[in-house]
Amino acid sequence: MWLRSVHSFLVSASLTEASPIWASVSGYYSSHYAVRGLAHLLGYFQLFRRKKMVQLRLERGQYICSFKSKGGTGGEHQLYWKLVKQSAVFQGDGLFTENNPDLDTSDAKHRNHANYSDHLANYPHFRALDERTARDRIEYISKIVFDAPPLPRVSEFPDLAYVQVVAYHRLVRFRRMLDEILGGKNRFWKVHRNPPFAMGYVDFQLAEGTGLTQPIKEQ
Repeated sequence: MWLRSVHSFLVSASLTEASPIWASVSGYYSSHYAVRGLAHLLGYFQLFRRKKMVQLRLERGQYICSFKSKGGTGGEHQLYWKLVKQSAVFQGDGLFTENNPDLDTSDAKHRNHANYSDHLANYPHFRALDERTARDRIEYISKIVFDAPPLPRVSEFPDLAYVQVVAYHRLVRFRRMLDEILGGKNRFWKVHRNPPFAMGYVDFQLAEGTGLTQPIKEQ
């Protein structure tokens, strides 16, 4: 999930000018993979074919595995987000939501609009990837600070700055949680913490500041 999230973010940044619609779609998936990865870290795994939810938890020094019917909790684009938001770790964190597809200000509704609306045939003139432009875009996104998480708005579609900003911050939060859990001695994490395909593009750093009081504007 970590590598999927990083790669999707790079794709989104590189498509910012070439195809804003698909930049928005891939930006959403960067967020989704980060949230799904956090749900897995919390012990939740959805078995799609069996329509079951598995929960792993530690009790009195022993791991307990329990199964329950997924029921009407929705697909993974709602289920994993809801589980993360309801956890004690992220309950009060505005960067993570229950991803309600009925709200205008919602990752899920924005993603649905990007994926399924009739504008998908509006293809812009294709321009090959410019590495310098992609690096500049990621640096710009990483330096944005805000008071409240700027969730994407369907009314401002494709709302790329908002989509990419929250995706980047979730990605960084995911990485920091893995650092806290695995530390610096886990050999697997040492290999994948800085994916080779992302070298030179993203350093997973955040700008320090008091917060943004005005709406984010495109670069």
